[in-house]
Amino acid sequence: MRRHSITAFLTGAAVMVAEIAAARAIAPHFGTSIIVWTNVIGIILVALSIGYWLGGRLSERRPDERMLGAIIALAGALLIVPAFATQWIAGSLIADLFRLGSGFLVVLIGSFVAVIILFALPIALLGMVSPFLVKLACSGPSPSRSPSQEGEKEKNFPPSRWEGGLGGVGAIAGRLYAISTIGSLVGTFLPTLVLLPVFGTRRTMLLAAAALLVLGIWLTVRRRTAAIVGALVLVLVLVPDRPIPWFLGGTTIAQADSRYQLLRVVDVAPTNFSPSTEGEREGEAKHHRLLVFNEGLGIQSRAVFDPAAIEGYFPIVAALPAILCPPTRGNGAPAAGSGAHLGSVYDRAGTVPEPKVRASEGGIAASERAGRVSVLEVGARPQRPACRTPTILILGNAGGTIGNLMERFFPDAPLAITGVELDPAVTAITAAHFPPPPQSYPVMHADSRVFLQGTEARYDIIVADAYTSQLTIPPHLVTREFFDLVRTRLTPGGMLVANVNAPTRDSILLRLIEQTVAAVFPHVVVGKAGETWNYLIMASDQPIHDRLPALGAPRLPESATTEVQRFLDTVEPVTADRSRRHFTDDWAPLELFTDLEIFEAIKSSS
Repeated sequence: MRRHSITAFLTGAAVMVAEIAAARAIAPHFGTSIIVWTNVIGIILVALSIGYWLGGRLSERRPDERMLGAIIALAGALLIVPAFATQWIAGSLIADLFRLGSGFLVVLIGSFVAVIILFALPIALLGMVSPFLVKLACSGPSPSRSPSQEGEKEKNFPPSRWEGGLGGVGAIAGRLYAISTIGSLVGTFLPTLVLLPVFGTRRTMLLAAAALLVLGIWLTVRRRTAAIVGALVLVLVLVPDRPIPWFLGGTTIAQADSRYQLLRVVDVAPTNFSPSTEGEREGEAKHHRLLVFNEGLGIQSRAVFDPAAIEGYFPIVAALPAILCPPTRGNGAPAAGSGAHLGSVYDRAGTVPEPKVRASEGGIAASERAGRVSVLEVGARPQRPACRTPTILILGNAGGTIGNLMERFFPDAPLAITGVELDPAVTAITAAHFPPPPQSYPVMHADSRVFLQGTEARYDIIVADAYTSQLTIPPHLVTREFFDLVRTRLTPGGMLVANVNAPTRDSILLRLIEQTVAAVFPHVVVGKAGETWNYLIMASDQPIHDRLPALGAPRLPESATTEVQRFLDTVEPVTADRSRRHFTDDWAPLELFTDLEIFEAIKSSS
C-alpha cells in the first residue's frame, strides 16, 4: 500500500537528518574532527543494526500497523530531546571527563557518550521500521484496521502496484529498501542545502521530529489527531533560538548555522579576553568583537574598530606588503624606473630609515644589539625604493581582519588584495557586524585549493590562514601537494605565509607542517606571533632573512610594532630533513594531532 512506501521514504530521510543534525548539535562542544564523525557514524550504524534485529523479531510477534505507528511516533518524540538537552548534557560530560587527565579522551569519550544518550534510542526505533514494513507488506492489510477504515477500494485487499503485485517477498523487500534509500538520499542533501542554513540545527531536528510524530499518529490513530500533534510540535520551531554562550564568556550578538559550521559573533570585554586595552580611543568600541566557529576554541577573526587594539599575528601578517619594497642603501634618489610605492610605509619625503642589521652565519639577519632580526631603526640615510602594486591572496579570509588591517596600515598604497573564503555565510555575518575595510576587495567563495587549481594568476604574497572547526587546518591544505601548487602561484621571490596553531615550538604538528613546507621551498623560516598559539611559517624561492627587517618600516601603531618585534626576535630558519616524515595527500591525520594538543594544553593550564 502507498502508506508503506510513504513510511519507508520518510523514515529513511529522518535517519539521515538525525545523523547530520547529531554532528552539528555536538559541534559547539566537541568540534567536528574525524574522531567526532567516527563516533557519530559508528553509533548510528550500531543503533540501526539493533533496530533491524528488534524490528524483525517484534514484527513476527505483533505484525500490527498500529504498533509500527507507535514506534515511529516514539522515535519522533525522543528526537525532540536533543533539540533542547544537548548543551546541558555535553557540558556536563566535558566537566566530568576533564578529570581523566587526557584531552584526547574528552573528545573521544565525550562525543561518544553524548551521541549515545541523545540519538541512539530514536535511531534504533527508526531501524525497526524496515523489517516491520516488509512483514506488513507481505502479510496483506493490517489486522488493526477494518475494511471500512481502509475504504471500499481496499475492501478485497487487491495487490498494490508498488508492494504486492510485482513479485514475492524479495521484490517487496527490494522496493521498500530502495524507497527508504531514496528517502535517505533526500535526507542527506535537504538539511545540508536547505534546512540547516535556513532553520538551524535545533529547528531542523524539530522538523524531523514533527514529521515522524505526524506519520506515527496517522498510522496509529487517525489523521485529525496527527495533524493536531504535528501542529503543536511545529509551534516549537517558531520558538526563537537561544544563542549558545562562548566558553570564554561575552555576549553572543549573532549566531547562524551555515552549510559548513555554527557561526557566532561574540562581544567580549577586553579584561576578559586580553590584558591590554591600549589603543581603544574615546568614542570607539570598548570591547573585542570576535568571530568563532563551532565550539569556539579558535578565534577566526576580530573586528577592526581600532587597528591599535588588534594584537597577535594579525598585525604581523598585515605588515607584509612592506617586504615587497625593501629599502636599499644609497643617496636617497629613487631607483630608476620606480613606479608606485607603498605611500604609508615612508615619511612625507618618501624615505625610510636604513636598517642596522647584518647577516648572521645561520642565515638569519641579526640585530647588532639583540642578536636577532630587528625592525628598522631611525637615524640612517633613507631612500625611496622602487615598488609596483603588490598582489596579495588571503586563503581563509573569514571576517577579513588581515585585509582590513593591510588597507589601514597602507592607506595610500595600491594593494591588490583577493580573499578566498569557503563559507558565504561567514562573509555575510561579518559584513553585518564587522566594520568594513577602507577599500573593499573581492572575496571569492571557494575551497582554497580548488581556487588555486582554477586560477592562473600569480601573487606576491599568499597568506594561508584557512581553518575549519576549532583550531584545525583542513588536511588537504597542509600537504606537500598543496604547497607545490602554492609555489606555482607565487611570483618569483613571492612569499607564502602560513599561520599554524601550536602550543609550543616543539609541537609535533608544527614540526610536521614546517618540514612539509621545507620539502617544497628552499628558504623557510618560522617565528612565534604574540602570546597566543600562533606561529608563522614563511617560505620563498629566494632568501627571506634580508627582507624581514622591512616589516618594521610602516608607520604601525605602537602595539603592532611591538608584535612585529616580538615575532622577529623568535624567527629561526627551518632546515629540510629528508629523513623526517611530512604530510601528503595520502597521509595527513591533522585532526588527531590537533585534538591531542588542544585538550592537553587546556588540561595542563587548568
